[in-house]
Amino acid sequence: ATFDCFNCTNEVWQFQHTTEEWKDLTKDVPWDPRWGHSVVTQADDTVLLFFGCCERGRPTVMLRDVWSFNPLKGVAWSKVETQPPFEGIQATSAAITGNEIWFVGGWSQQRGTLSMVAVFNVDTLKWTMKSPHGSAPWDSRADHATAISPDGQWLVMFGGQSAKDGGRQWKRCEDTWRVKLQGYTVSGWHRIGNLPAARSSPGVLVLPSGWLLTMGGHWTPPSETLTAKTEDRKGMEEHHEATE
Repeated sequence: ATFDCFNCTNEVWQFQHTTEEWKDLTKDVPWDPRWGHSVVTQADDTVLLFFGCCERGRPTVMLRDVWSFNPLKGVAWSKVETQPPFEGIQATSAAITGNEIWFVGGWSQQRGTLSMVAVFNVDTLKWTMKSPHGSAPWDSRADHATAISPDGQWLVMFGGQSAKDGGRQWKRCEDTWRVKLQGYTVSGWHRIGNLPAARSSPGVLVLPSGWLLTMGGHWTPPSETLTAKTEDRKGMEEHHEATE
């Protein structure tokens, strides 16, 4: 495996249920090491990887590349030729329904936490900006979670963390919102409740029955002032150790 950018890797592993073992699929991975990326799977087992941090040797430059492969069909990694309608980002959320992947929010080194909503069509490889940054009724955020209901009607978003001053002061989010996908409008977002406590980086999954589950997440402190610049690796490590 290759390591870079705060010890990020480009490792790929497959868990084999029959043998209860992990199989290393890292050989010949062509994309750069990263963290804060998004991964979704299609019904035919195609894996799509999006974005993340950071370009090699440039810890303040987010990635905007897209890659695909299919481990079960023996299809190797290949770069998807598409141009997102925004700069490189990380810590966005991605949820798939049919041939559409919905991206909500994220972190931009240029604009801070985001509130945009964009859709990627896996058939046409085209992007649609559903609502631009700053238009949603909820706070801009990164490290949140989104999920789409099994019937494909609703997009639900919750948690995360928001920074309105370029990333110096962070606030954990406890709110939950949903919007109807068909005929999406930014005014269609409705707040439907709060988590028991604010948290960022929560895990999320949707059961076939329609239940949405979340697990884990970082919930302390409720607000955080960043005392080091993001390119200062040692300073960032010391900051996170002090706030754990």
